[in-house]
Amino acid sequence: MRDQAQVTVGGIIQRIRSIYTKKGRPMAFLTLEDLTGEVEVIVFSNLYERQRKELEEDLPLLIKGKTDIKDEEEVKIICEKIIPLPLQPKRLFLRIGTPCQISTLLTLKELLRQAEGGIPVYLFFEKEKKTILVEEDCWATDEPDFLQKVKNILGADNVKLQELRV
Repeated sequence: MRDQAQVTVGGIIQRIRSIYTKKGRPMAFLTLEDLTGEVEVIVFSNLYERQRKELEEDLPLLIKGKTDIKDEEEVKIICEKIIPLPLQPKRLFLRIGTPCQISTLLTLKELLRQAEGGIPVYLFFEKEKKTILVEEDCWATDEPDFLQKVKNILGADNVKLQELRV
């Protein structure tokens, strides 16, 4: 792995250590753990102040950021984006009926990109009878406002948020 490489990691927050910068702004060091080990994640002030309430020990997250490698044994991640994952796994199914305008799909894609969520999104194309999983950067959130916007674009009957049994 090289220094400053773009990475996405997922795991459970094991520890949160908050400090204040010289300018008096809060920032945090998270210890994120998965099945292979743990990594320290540095969350600078701007991001930490925006998402502080979403950071609690034992909660699952996706972290997007860049590697910070001082020596080969110690890799840290400079956090650029925090994506909380739902405790109860979910997935969002969106039925794309016929006819469907390209502008509708582009509007939907932009809405999904802005959501920055952790819920996988599946598109079912009715005419082709084909289902695809969208890229991770277009995953959804289960926020009511977001879901309503999707329903406004596709119609309420074409949007299904499914909770998975664990």
